Amino acid sequence: MKNLIIGTATGYSADVMKVFVKSARKFHPDDDIALVIDFPPTPEMHQLLSEHGIIELSYQISTMLPGPIHNIRYFRYLDFLMEHPDYKDVFLCDTRDLAFQGNVFSESRKKYLYCFFEDERHSIVSEPGNRTGMLLALGKEALLSVANQRIICWGTVLGDRLSVLHYLFKYRGEMTFERLLKDNHLVKDQAIPTLIAYLDNTPGFEMKENGDIVATVGLTSHIPETIELVGGEVLATYAFGWQRLFTGNITMKDGRIFAEGESHGKFIEGYYSCFPFDLPHEMLIIDGKFHYDNQQFVVFKMGEYMKMKGGELYYGGKKAVVVHQFDRHPFLMKYYTEKYA
Repeated sequence: MKNLIIGTATGYSADVMKVFVKSARKFHPDDDIALVIDFPPTPEMHQLLSEHGIIELSYQISTMLPGPIHNIRYFRYLDFLMEHPDYKDVFLCDTRDLAFQGNVFSESRKKYLYCFFEDERHSIVSEPGNRTGMLLALGKEALLSVANQRIICWGTVLGDRLSVLHYLFKYRGEMTFERLLKDNHLVKDQAIPTLIAYLDNTPGFEMKENGDIVATVGLTSHIPETIELVGGEVLATYAFGWQRLFTGNITMKDGRIFAEGESHGKFIEGYYSCFPFDLPHEMLIIDGKFHYDNQQFVVFKMGEYMKMKGGELYYGGKKAVVVHQFDRHPFLMKYYTEKYA
């Protein structure tokens, strides 16, 4: 029996889809890969997909519903899986920011359904994007019900076909017409599954640690190994090289770095917002080690989480089969783009 990888590429150019398409096919030569795309596709997109044997799906579902594609793509996946009962395992995934380093179906499993944590140092309420997304999409009560839980990235779900169908039916039930109509411009595909997993979990999700099969790196790799003031700029060094954090009115006094200005963000409640992570207004260097909020940053240095070995990314000491959100980081974006260009 074949397995299925299915995702959405509406609004994307062929160029930005090359990493996903080429890496997916490289490690899954005999499995089906299906993408929901704009119809008619551009000649470049059609050529890329046809050359790699990708199934092209138009966005046509049995019940047309309002809202952005992020919210309702799962209805198309549900229709496709109902129409094709012969798949063994299924991987629902984001596309533009995802690269494969191995076969996601390589292990022999029976009944299972995996979702994947993001960085362990963040909770839903502590991370601005997730906190705001939950609050705007479903309201304060929903946010408070899961506030201190770990962030699950819903851009990747892996399971056997029946378990994935169970999840998709549950999602369809929770993504009610009323929820779609209310502020229907808001992306709710992160908030709805989070409530399902933490408050109900009738689909039977097993929550896998970040780096176990899937490494979602959007929040993790911004932890620098060292940070210092160089020529009026704060620079951080990562396992991949130097990266400027921010500039503007930076001074050092009594061993503390003071950063002001809005070159890459703005101050919010005393913190300098530099998406996708926040840096404190005052940062302390003691014996060459970066501290903030009374925590020694070097304890969490990025090298202990992510390393490149032989051209492959390892997370937490394990080779990641899937690297998700690589586009958040210029060095990873450049690496994977050049590799599959």
